[in-house]
Amino acid sequence: MTPRIAAAAACALGACAVEPLPVDSVADEVRVCADGPTIEGIDVSKWQGDIDWDQVAADGIEFAFIRTNHGLGDLDERYATNWAEARRVGIVRGTYQYFLPAEDAIAQADLLLERMGPLEPGDLPPVLDVEESQGLPPDAVRDGVRAWLDRVEAALGVRPIVYTAKYFWQDGVGAPGEFVDHPLWVANYGVDCPLIADPWPRWDFWQYTSSGSVAGIRGRVDRDVFNGSRADLDAFIARAGVEPDAGVEPDAPDAGGEPDAPDAGAEPDAGGAPGADAGVGGTAEPTTGAAGCRAGGASGADGAAALAVAWALALAGRRRRGHCATR
Repeated sequence: MTPRIAAAAACALGACAVEPLPVDSVADEVRVCADGPTIEGIDVSKWQGDIDWDQVAADGIEFAFIRTNHGLGDLDERYATNWAEARRVGIVRGTYQYFLPAEDAIAQADLLLERMGPLEPGDLPPVLDVEESQGLPPDAVRDGVRAWLDRVEAALGVRPIVYTAKYFWQDGVGAPGEFVDHPLWVANYGVDCPLIADPWPRWDFWQYTSSGSVAGIRGRVDRDVFNGSRADLDAFIARAGVEPDAGVEPDAPDAGGEPDAPDAGAEPDAGGAPGADAGVGGTAEPTTGAAGCRAGGASGADGAAALAVAWALALAGRRRRGHCATR
């Protein structure tokens, strides 16, 4: 690491912490808290059984992600009912698909498009749930993710959301930088602020538990937050390219046009394992190992340090707005 890069990292970090964090720790592990107020949501699948959506709405749930399928072979038989009922009760809804990278990515994308149909005003962009490699190397998983995202975006004209967790994205996908223009829904349980998946600087949605409870749902359910108010969520949807609901006038985007994002807690746990999951999540077990770092074409020690500088500057900016990412 060159002295100039080290000095820049230390200086930027000094704006956010009493004592500068080591450069390597910034590149490897960063927790990012919400920008301010958040709103509550859930994600559901057939494993929640019959849902009383009127009770869910009355319990303060403002958005819901609904599973359509797990790969090509496991179609969620409750998807159509949950999709229609969420809209009926006024809950903002989004569709997610559990991605199996060993299966054809285009066929999986087309299956989601077929089952979901056209987005209606006020719907969230669809979600690709990326948490399983099926033994494939990171570059193969990355290629499948790109193919799926490109297919869905071309069909709908909106940018899909990526659901993942810090360590799976790092070790299972290789922490590529090419997807940072997609909103991030991050999973991290049991913490005040989530670990952010590299190289995103912030999150839009955060799945903070797989063991939540909500009126109208028997048993446990995944709980989530959106990083912002309901007006911010409406603005997020509008920025994604989805027509807003009639009568809703979205707020103007924040300076810089960055989408809002949720905070994160812990990695998905065994409660979301295929065939028994409470919703999204379940197989992206945390792993260890150093993340590959790259920034502006740099590599090796200087590449890692340059990435640390970028993170440090992002965190310093968050501090100036009154919030600071923490380790």
